[in-house]
Amino acid sequence: MRAEARPDAAPLQREAAVAAIAQGVKDGVGVSVQVEIVDPETLERSVGKIRRIVDDRNR
Repeated sequence: MRAEARPDAAPLQREAAVAAIAQGVKDGVGVSVQVEIVDPETLERSVGKIRRIVDDRNR
């Protein structure tokens, strides 16, 4: 999973966000995810329908 950092986020805040997001997904959905925090304004914005999520765990 990739998430954008806030423009004012310090490196330590990004590390804390990685742990918090991973734990939140695990607690809420029951799936472990790898989380990457990227620089602000680097992720593609949605322009219509949501993309399908592909579950590659059984491959």
